Amino acid sequence: TKVATSDSCDLLVYLMALARVEVTEEVFLTCLNHALTTEAEEIMGLLLGDIQFEEDGRCVSRIWMAYPQIRTDRRKDRVETSPEQMARSSAHAERLSRETGIRTRVVGWYHSHPHITVLPSHVDVRTQAMYQMLDPGFVGLIFSVFNSDSSSRGGRVQVTAFQSVDPSQQPPGSTGGGAACDLVPYNSSELAGLDSPTRQAIKASAAAMAESQGHLVRREVPLTVVAANSAVE
Repeated sequence: TKVATSDSCDLLVYLMALARVEVTEEVFLTCLNHALTTEAEEIMGLLLGDIQFEEDGRCVSRIWMAYPQIRTDRRKDRVETSPEQMARSSAHAERLSRETGIRTRVVGWYHSHPHITVLPSHVDVRTQAMYQMLDPGFVGLIFSVFNSDSSSRGGRVQVTAFQSVDPSQQPPGSTGGGAACDLVPYNSSELAGLDSPTRQAIKASAAAMAESQGHLVRREVPLTVVAANSAVE
């Protein structure tokens, strides 16, 4: 499917939420391997690719490069990128655009959740919202690692893609491109499989988020892993 990639399409991101995120197999493995390098603290990186629009108008984030970042926050459960790191990543994206003829820019970020749920915390939702103030198509990926699976007695890895939205600012009847992109608040069924301290921590985070960010919630975005050449067609 041919897509529109001109700069004029950027304005449409303000009017339409992402329908899905496509990451290449290489990007997925790069992020996962980075997440598995340490269970003592969270890691993060930036994602390079482009926001494209299909013929039916659906907005898709296609990601074909991961750019691991150096930690700048001393708190083990916090990650952030510095202006210098963002500038270097943006310069690298511009260089790739010139060399390949394919528009490439910073379109998202990823970080790990070692030993905890894949659900974004209120800090994650707030951080994501700040990124979206710069680029409304920006997306966040979370890799939950170093968790045990009681059914298989092995390790379990969970991954989610999300954006932050204020439901009160969505157009009436809008679902952001389909039922799979509906707004998703925290709910009891989602927390049912977690232990009590984890449930309490998530509820506390949600309460803090509601107090500091109004009705801001996360919106899950369907995530697909594709072959490398599929993401840049």
